[in-house]
Amino acid sequence: MLGFRLANMQRIAVIGVSCSGKTTLAASLSGILKSKLIDLDEIHWQPGWVSTPAHELLPKVKSALDCPAWIVSGNYSCLQDIIFNQADTIIWLDYSPFVVAKRALTRTFKRTLFKQACCNGNYETIRQSFFSKNSILLWVLKTYRLRKVQYHNLMNDSKMSQKTFIRLSTPKATLDLLDRLK
Repeated sequence: MLGFRLANMQRIAVIGVSCSGKTTLAASLSGILKSKLIDLDEIHWQPGWVSTPAHELLPKVKSALDCPAWIVSGNYSCLQDIIFNQADTIIWLDYSPFVVAKRALTRTFKRTLFKQACCNGNYETIRQSFFSKNSILLWVLKTYRLRKVQYHNLMNDSKMSQKTFIRLSTPKATLDLLDRLK
């Protein structure tokens, strides 16, 4: 993490498991670096939790990436090639399952109890979040190990050797990064 320079960080992809804090970190980085924030969930989810079809999603993301400096938050396999090919920096939030589970629960409770809008004006419900086969909490549990292996492999992929890869394994390390960039 110590080997990067701010001047080299123009196009940043923030990755990690669901509920790790990708969007929060990307928004903070966007404010510090004065770069365009691209939230893939905002592009993907239409009102009513309707998914944007793949044939529409790719052109929307390509258009969003058409600027000199940006920060992307999100994990969509169908978009990884286009994003990673253009990114100069990839930041991986590699937190423990305990940290991610705690964040998932906290975020979900806040969104459902206080009716906080997310993802293009959608709202999470207690039924959807806790008692559905599409539960975000269940999704986090199902995909945690898979994403960890996937991102570890990505970090060690020879095609990524020209990228700055920053792996943050604790929330404190993330705060330290933000402090360093201020």
